[in-house]
Amino acid sequence: MTEGINAAARGDFEKAIAYFTDAINLDPALAAAWLLRGRAFSASVSDILDTPEDFSDFVAIVPTGGISETQRAGYERAIADFTEAIKLDPNLAPAFRDRGVALSYSGNHDMAMEDFNMAISLTPNDPVPYRERGNLHDAAGDSELAMADYNRAINVAPNDSWAYISRGSLHINTGNLDGALTDYNEAIRLNPNATVNAELFFDRGLLHIRTGDLDSALDDFTESLRLDPNNVKALGNRSYIHTKKGDFNLALSDLNQAIGIEPDNVWAFNNRGKNHIHRGDFGRAIADYSQAIKLNPNNAEAFSSRGYIHIVMGNFSQAISDLNQAIGIEPNNEAILALRGDVHARMGSLKLAASDLEAALRIDPNNAHVGQMLAWLRTSMSEQC
Repeated sequence: MTEGINAAARGDFEKAIAYFTDAINLDPALAAAWLLRGRAFSASVSDILDTPEDFSDFVAIVPTGGISETQRAGYERAIADFTEAIKLDPNLAPAFRDRGVALSYSGNHDMAMEDFNMAISLTPNDPVPYRERGNLHDAAGDSELAMADYNRAINVAPNDSWAYISRGSLHINTGNLDGALTDYNEAIRLNPNATVNAELFFDRGLLHIRTGDLDSALDDFTESLRLDPNNVKALGNRSYIHTKKGDFNLALSDLNQAIGIEPDNVWAFNNRGKNHIHRGDFGRAIADYSQAIKLNPNNAEAFSSRGYIHIVMGNFSQAISDLNQAIGIEPNNEAILALRGDVHARMGSLKLAASDLEAALRIDPNNAHVGQMLAWLRTSMSEQC
């Protein structure tokens, strides 16, 4: 058993499963062995964020977009082992708790809720079932019950950083940004795991952006990158702040790094294209938007931005071609319609210009700029008659 626990703590779940299987073969009535093997099965198909050294629990990314067949099979094997542990020891609270987690991750929320309720009744001082039950309430849209469970988790275990993270996220969803910041601060203080802290600093950086504190956001993204230099999301958001501050060279450096890590990142190419525009390097901007289009042919932003560069460079026919593509992808984008209308006007195609501006104004009747352009255009057209 000890060998299995040590292997699981190292993240070698295949070897841990083998050790726990040996323990079960030696003593099929050993509930703890079924519990630990179930936990290893579950952990082996989860994206682990944190694991205690004694493998008494693990924290993983909660699946939100469905699970693979491999993951489903792993959770089913885990659930079977937890069920066997419960048959052997009906008061084994961790088995109810861990089966609830596996059920929750595999999408069986009602059964998971029953297991969390049972785990709480057996061990009311364990924060995990409160936290996990809170996650289920949050996913169901019941913020009050979720908040109550997160509060209970923190009350019974004030050092449970994950409860602060969950409660902080709920604060953000309910608009309490100050409460979210307080909880994220505490979670960062409590959690010593460097990889986890990289995510926490990143999340707190996003929160600082929402509150308008760009300097603190910049510090958090920088710290996140110190802990995890390959965090492309942190590089992208730090480049955004550099851009907002007018530090285009620093922003470019971050975008270059992001593309070096993820050469198929469309967002990074789009934003590096914007950066090149800011610095007046239209050739490189066109190259980046062209690459973004190659990676995603339905990228309306890249087509419209490349079209804008062609306007600046006086290549109106090429601009129209790109803007046509963009509008084909997003026919109700009033900004692109207005931009194409402006190009038509510059080319002397006043009726086509008027048609585009009228379409843009139908989408956004309160757009004063488009209204002024259309009024000027109609005056010009009447003077030519």
